[in-house]
Amino acid sequence: MGDIINNLPAVGQSGNKPGPGKPKLDADLDGIKLSGLIKVDNSDLRRQLNLSGPPGQEIVVLIENNQLDKAVHFRLPTSGRLTVNFAQIMQHIPLGTRTKLFFYANFHQFKSLTVERSAMDLPADPGKVRRDITPLYEEIAADLNSGKPLVIATHVILWDWSFTGAGRGTQWAIGDKADTNIYWGARYGVYTMFRKDHDWQLVGESDGQAVFKRSLKPSLEWRTLGVNKPFDVYAVFHVHHAAELREGYAAYARDLFGTEAEAITLNDGTVITAGGQSRIVGLIGHMDRRRGEEAILTERRVPLTMKKGTFMTTCLSAESFADLVVDNDIFGLLFNTQYIAAEGYTFPPFFDATGQAAPGKKLVAEARAGYQQYHRQTAIPARFFVNSSTSLNEHLFPYEGDQDNDGLSNRIDPEPYDVNKYDKNGENMMIFYTDGSRLEIAPQP
Repeated sequence: MGDIINNLPAVGQSGNKPGPGKPKLDADLDGIKLSGLIKVDNSDLRRQLNLSGPPGQEIVVLIENNQLDKAVHFRLPTSGRLTVNFAQIMQHIPLGTRTKLFFYANFHQFKSLTVERSAMDLPADPGKVRRDITPLYEEIAADLNSGKPLVIATHVILWDWSFTGAGRGTQWAIGDKADTNIYWGARYGVYTMFRKDHDWQLVGESDGQAVFKRSLKPSLEWRTLGVNKPFDVYAVFHVHHAAELREGYAAYARDLFGTEAEAITLNDGTVITAGGQSRIVGLIGHMDRRRGEEAILTERRVPLTMKKGTFMTTCLSAESFADLVVDNDIFGLLFNTQYIAAEGYTFPPFFDATGQAAPGKKLVAEARAGYQQYHRQTAIPARFFVNSSTSLNEHLFPYEGDQDNDGLSNRIDPEPYDVNKYDKNGENMMIFYTDGSRLEIAPQP
């Protein structure tokens, strides 16, 4: 473990009494004070560990059991309070073991407890396994039969060359100019592709928002579910500048995990209900874990009273985000397993298929066909897109796994394929940034 472990005082040597070198600190799990023995299983992976103390204070969590010793470092932001996913601790606790956790600051222990992890390797969310998406369509069918339209709310985060360097010096890579951006108003942007598609009509537009409408006759799938009259589908797009990447993810999470309605008035005076009342919520944009998207998506949540579908088109969205957003109430309709150009040509055929209650395999096939049409020089793999009905679960990085054998759990490794992430001293690994804080993990000696 190196010097960080050797320099820590013996367990029980000091407590959390105020005094020189010992600032007041605290830690809780979803508001529950940590002490004694707590029992956990995979259902606790989404719980929140809250750390508080002086701004900038470094906190070390020493994890001890008979299989592994590990030290995880946190640094408190300027607010003096840091919330992290408890999975960042649990992934170091082997199944079926009792593990001691010791919390240190300034080399003084201020809290300790014992964690007993279940030996049963139960899924964190039963909804992540392969399953039929018909229950989602059943609830949508009830909406349609009551006269409601199908609303698909999508948050589009504009591309900027600063993300990776791609497009530097070009108009399509300026993250605050939607009209020329590759993800929105450029030749193959989402807005442009829907404007070119004659089946979709632009019915509402304002700064940062566009609404398209398509009227459909019920497909065989809908008629099987009791929908026999024509209905409308509205595609509501919200545009976020590249500098507002975190805000874009937060807006997506708010609409997906919440139920707060957003009233939108269209050009003809019609008012539709979107926001948290949208049955399908999606995100199109860039994935950059250093900006804390995962932390935003774990700031959940109350159980939903309605079923929803979701899609995310970012690089490696299946591996990066699906297990944070897909659960019993939320069906994964489209995620991608590789790096992707998140332009607009994928979405008209995908939205069309969704609007006709297409089975999961057809949703994937339509999205892949739309993407392949504009990438003719590259063969798109059969499993480039996945969803809950196909092989989404097979592409999730399990919490216990380490894809690149660099000592970091896949869930918290910002580059799960990159083995060269040691700092200049070759000792500690940077694994996460959020709100200016730094999280490191010391490798085994």
